[in-house]
Amino acid sequence: LAFIEAEAAAGNLVAIGEAGLDGMYGYTDRLLGAQEEVLRELCRIAQRQKLPIIVHSRAAEERVFEVMQDEGVELVDFHCFMGRKKLALRIAEAGYYLSIPAMVGRNQQLQSFCRELPLERILTETDAPYLAPERGCWPNEPSNVPGALAAMADARGMPEEEL
Repeated sequence: LAFIEAEAAAGNLVAIGEAGLDGMYGYTDRLLGAQEEVLRELCRIAQRQKLPIIVHSRAAEERVFEVMQDEGVELVDFHCFMGRKKLALRIAEAGYYLSIPAMVGRNQQLQSFCRELPLERILTETDAPYLAPERGCWPNEPSNVPGALAAMADARGMPEEEL
């Protein structure tokens, strides 16, 4: 953590992250607690250095949102958000961003996010090397983002150029 803060203070970082909580694999409360302690300190570093934080929230979306609110973090990107739509709307309402991976064209939930979230709260990403636009198309890469933008525009019913 000291290294991250020193690099941020030296101007060598543009964001803090990917940092967060991962509840996917049934971690113990003790391990999740340790993850949360580190996440909270990274939030404080981001705040002190006036940097955005990119958060990982797989199977822990609600808790990560609570931590961001508790810590008063202002610049947040919920990387590859796959949580519930109701929570996605609360995250956007709080002024945070949600990034949509390149697999948006084959995922109804992500398409729903694209339709209902405020456009100014949506970012794109590859989540490389995973979550490619097509199953079995590995590795995913940044060149897939334009296709994701096309799928997002389609989901919103708007011309791609306006997105």
